[in-house]
Amino acid sequence: QEQPELATAAEAEGVAEKEEDLEVEAEEQVDAAEEAKDAAEAAPEAEATLLPSEAFTAQPRGWLAHRSFGKLNPSQTEEAQQEQGSTGGRKRSRFLGSLGRKLGGLTKSILTKKRFFVVDGTTLRHFRDEAMTSQLGVIDLTTIKQVRDTPDPSCAGRGIDLVGPIVYTLIAANAQEKVNWTHVLEKVVSRELVLEPTLDDEGKPLGVQAEDAGDQEDAAADAGGAEAGDEEEEEAG
Repeated sequence: QEQPELATAAEAEGVAEKEEDLEVEAEEQVDAAEEAKDAAEAAPEAEATLLPSEAFTAQPRGWLAHRSFGKLNPSQTEEAQQEQGSTGGRKRSRFLGSLGRKLGGLTKSILTKKRFFVVDGTTLRHFRDEAMTSQLGVIDLTTIKQVRDTPDPSCAGRGIDLVGPIVYTLIAANAQEKVNWTHVLEKVVSRELVLEPTLDDEGKPLGVQAEDAGDQEDAAADAGGAEAGDEEEEEAG
C-alpha cells in the first residue's frame, strides 16, 4: 500500500509543477501581448507629418516623465546609458509593462516620475505640479551640447536625451508633444530661440519679490506716518 501512496504523491507533485509552469507561461504570454499592444499604441505617427506647435514654442511648458527616485538623476555618462539601452532594454521594458501602470499616457513605476517642466530663459525647470509652487530642480541648457532621440527602447520612441557632461532622459506623453519639446529644446540649445526668463532662482515669478518689498516699504511708511500724527496730536493736546 505504501508504494501506490508514494506514486500518487509523486504524480500530484508532478501535476502541480506542470500547472505552475503553465501559469508562468500564460503570464509570459499576457506580458508579451501587453507589450505588443503598448508598442502599437505608442508607435508615433510619422514625425515628418507633425509640426511643432507655435503656441507651445511661445510658452514651452507641460508634463514630462523622467527616470528618477525623487530627483532628476541623470545617467553618469552617455556611454553608460547607450550600453544600458542596448543590453537591458527588453528586460526593463518587461518590468515596466508588468509592474507599471498607465497614467496620462506615461508608464508610472519606481523608475519614472511625472513632473511639470518649463523652459525659462536658458534653463529647464521642473515642478511638482502646474501651480509651480514647488521647484524640484533646474537643468542649465547652456551646458547641453545635443538634443536627440534616446536609444533606450523602453521609452517607446518618445524619449528625449539632453546630452552634455551628463545625459538627462525625458519622456513625452505622445508623438506630438515629443516634436514640440524637441523643437524648442533644440532651438534654445543652439541659441536660435531666445526666451526671456520669467522666474527667479527659486522658481518664483520675477517681480513678485520687488512688489512684496514695495508693499513692505509702503506699510512701513504708513506706520511711520501714523506714529508721527499721534505724536503731533499729543503735543497739541
